[in-house]
Amino acid sequence: MRTKGIGPNNLGMSKSSPANMMPSPAKKDPPLTPEERAAKLAEVRENSRAMKEERAILQKRKMGSKLGLTMEEAAVQSRMQEQGLTVDIKK
Repeated sequence: MRTKGIGPNNLGMSKSSPANMMPSPAKKDPPLTPEERAAKLAEVRENSRAMKEERAILQKRKMGSKLGLTMEEAAVQSRMQEQGLTVDIKK
């Protein structure tokens, strides 16, 4: 007896066939132009940099640093208070 799921009732298996789970090659997004790709990567880099700064501020606050904040860190902290944490952008 060949089963693909867990136990005798194939728990955890999807009801559709594997062919239905694969995305169609015809439905893929069109390729980006080099300018669009460069702009998107620059946006992702900027987002990643902002998240890195926020994590550093939060870690410093968590560790209870007595040195205080630099001007750049104070600007990041005020931005976090006004706008909230930066949302992650996936590539």
